[in-house]
Amino acid sequence: MSVNNVSAAETNMRESRIPFGLLAANLLSALCSTVILTNTARAEAAVSGVAPTSEFVSEQAAAGYFPLASPATMADVFVDSGDWKVAQIAARDLAADVERVTGRKPTLKQTTSGLSENAVLVGTLGKSPVIDRLVKEGRLEVTDVQGQWESFVIATVADPLPGVRRALVIAGSDRRGTAYGVYELSRRIGVSPWYWWADVTPAHRETLYVSPERLRVGPPAVKYRGIFINDEMWGIRPWAEKTYAPDEGHGLGPKTYARVFELLLRLRANYLWPAMQDHSTPFNCYPQNKVVADDYAIVMGSSHCEPMLRNNMAGAEWDREGGGAWNYQKSPAAIRDYWGRGLAANGRYENIYTLGMRGKDDEPMKFTGTEQEKIALMEQIFADQRALIAKHVNPDPTKVPQVLIPYTEVLGSYDNVMKVPDDLTICWPDYDFGYIRRLPTAAEQSRPGGSGIYYHIQWLNGATTAYTWLNTTPPALIWEEMSKAWQYGAKNIWVLNVGDIKPGEIGAEFFLEMACDPERYRHDTVRDFLVRWAARDLDPRFANEVASIMEEYYRLGFARRPEHLVQYRHNTPLHYSWFSHTESNDEAMQRVDQYDAIARRAQVIYDQLPQARQDAFFQLVLYPVQCASLINRKVIFADKSTRHGNEGRACASEDAAKAKAAAARIIELTAHYNTGLVTASNKWNHMMSPAPGPWGAQFRQFDMPPLSDFAGTGPAALGVALEGGEAQALADLSVYTQGKRFVDLYNTGKGDIQWSAKPSQ
Repeated sequence: MSVNNVSAAETNMRESRIPFGLLAANLLSALCSTVILTNTARAEAAVSGVAPTSEFVSEQAAAGYFPLASPATMADVFVDSGDWKVAQIAARDLAADVERVTGRKPTLKQTTSGLSENAVLVGTLGKSPVIDRLVKEGRLEVTDVQGQWESFVIATVADPLPGVRRALVIAGSDRRGTAYGVYELSRRIGVSPWYWWADVTPAHRETLYVSPERLRVGPPAVKYRGIFINDEMWGIRPWAEKTYAPDEGHGLGPKTYARVFELLLRLRANYLWPAMQDHSTPFNCYPQNKVVADDYAIVMGSSHCEPMLRNNMAGAEWDREGGGAWNYQKSPAAIRDYWGRGLAANGRYENIYTLGMRGKDDEPMKFTGTEQEKIALMEQIFADQRALIAKHVNPDPTKVPQVLIPYTEVLGSYDNVMKVPDDLTICWPDYDFGYIRRLPTAAEQSRPGGSGIYYHIQWLNGATTAYTWLNTTPPALIWEEMSKAWQYGAKNIWVLNVGDIKPGEIGAEFFLEMACDPERYRHDTVRDFLVRWAARDLDPRFANEVASIMEEYYRLGFARRPEHLVQYRHNTPLHYSWFSHTESNDEAMQRVDQYDAIARRAQVIYDQLPQARQDAFFQLVLYPVQCASLINRKVIFADKSTRHGNEGRACASEDAAKAKAAAARIIELTAHYNTGLVTASNKWNHMMSPAPGPWGAQFRQFDMPPLSDFAGTGPAALGVALEGGEAQALADLSVYTQGKRFVDLYNTGKGDIQWSAKPSQ
């Protein structure tokens, strides 16, 4: 597949651009002369936060190394049938992961009889008799993980069972600890957490030998770490409805969530706010959803506007159950009964309960009265909700995790001295664009319930500042804000609004990695994450170049997000370009050039990748980089077209043609994403659809701005415009100012013009 944003003619017209062939040659020369990460396993060790003293998984046999997959044999994988369901799921996935890497699948067993001479033993302390016996006999050291939250050890044990000469033991302190240990081994053998969600095909390895070095990991720094699937009508909901129809033809059901939960475990996350948009099928409408969540040991919660694990958006649970007015002043008994029914169905599972109340459809709470009366009502709501928790979940509600998300107007009420139960976690929000609104004071840091953070890398609203298409929140900004949050004691809950999951893969992984170890990075080492990620999931040869491309992509995108190039008010366009055509170097065209450069660089890498990694590169790098470039070309050249048409420039129609070409290319790339991938053909159909149905007004980035068809009239005539057409005179030019100025010469008619220019001095 070839992506070419700039025509050869246009390249030759603009002297500031490097010819594409020369750019490619220079880039290839630079890549070939640079030594970068070549050991994917070692890069993955760094990503996981563990720094072993030797290569943890090798293709070469060495003294003491455990033969997970040797030329002659495959080690069986054992997990006790009485262990947690998530331990059994993870063990099953490990066997599948070994097959993904080697082409040969280990046997998964739940009985110790007939195990292979070398076997993997997976188990949770207190739930696996085999693991507990090894601990009791002093054969397995677990004192540094026993009783810890979500921790694990991986160690080799000699002669653990009759007929088993050596075992690779993965022992978890609790059910998620076991799963994390298994998926850690999967990472080390070369299976990316995104093997399914971004089609990152593992590199083939004939043999796998695991180091005898004892590996201990945990507990994660932040207790609850997860994502919020929000505004899902754009991608994941239509994708799920079509992919898993007819079983899940109305929203996200258990097959979809099983994939989500597996991804969370592979990213060492444990918490989910499920999809919640109005007129979708709520999480609870599929009874099996909560069972699957418990099978995968995922802690369920709900967003700031969905208290008590209930979805009260328009057309969702409250409306479907005939609730009436969503107003606690008018219908407190009906609302309490509605909450109680939800707790009766979900209370036996592991949940965090969102307290408080907002209006339907993510609006402020309906209320009549003074601010102090509103605060008093909210405090009564807290008391009523905790009484329901005591009735349906635990007689002592202080032992049940609960959270308040003081989003928008709720933060104002909180700051007006709203009383919050001490054991309640306060989850501070950002202001929707990546900057945290406020952090806990010294007094708040000492609260038993602690603090958390609700953070966005996508956002949908009813106005025009939504950004739901491309993920352009820089990892550097995530690092800056979440580092501050950690320093201010927000350590209990971190949740990320990630929209449809795709295309927020990079931001989601970095956020969750920081949640496990917030002090791992400094301001000058954030780039290391991008390098390691690119080495692991794309190609070690190009890791540094990919990181450089993505840094520039984030810089340009955050300066003006692709979704914000056109500003609307009440669905009426106000501006089509925010970049000046009158500054000394034409800011708008500088931006086009900068985007074109990284689009070309990404294409050069794509063309050199093995086919098995091209789909992943397309999803993670090529599509976002080139679509960001293209939409800037579309909007800026459309803006130039209207400006130039109004000024009578014959080039206006050429500008319009460039804008149309860019728009058409976005549609082509989107279609390729949905249906044209090589190894994942049709897998992501509807995930990146440019037609979001009834929500079209929210996604104006696919609209075409006004264009001019003016192509000159009458005989050829020369026009002159200073600094893009708005300057009355050029600013001072001298050897002292060293300034740069530009003058546009243009044709207003049809035909050629011969012209010359010479300086007056």
